[in-house]
Amino acid sequence: MKIRCDCGHSIVDQTDALPYKAHLIPDQHWFTLLDAIDDAIETTTLHPQQQEREMMRLRTLVGRLSRAVWQCSACGTLLVDVDRADPKRFRPVDSSLQSSVLSTRDKK
Repeated sequence: MKIRCDCGHSIVDQTDALPYKAHLIPDQHWFTLLDAIDDAIETTTLHPQQQEREMMRLRTLVGRLSRAVWQCSACGTLLVDVDRADPKRFRPVDSSLQSSVLSTRDKK
């Protein structure tokens, strides 16, 4: 998928682990997700097929509760996938935020 920022830059989303993409989970859904994770951990004695179903249930839940967010590397605008047809744009007031705010600080 390619998204055109208002500044004209193309944001390409065609692979995993992008430093300019993140997934946003609204706070109103945060504990729903944490409770589902707890539930899956508590049932780790399940048979492999049941474990697979639990993992898929969690992945589906995360997909349903989260929204994709991309940051334009040219201007720093955040594009939030609130409406699949038209991501909502949020522009930084401070030009120092043009570097990626979505990339990890954790060096693995």
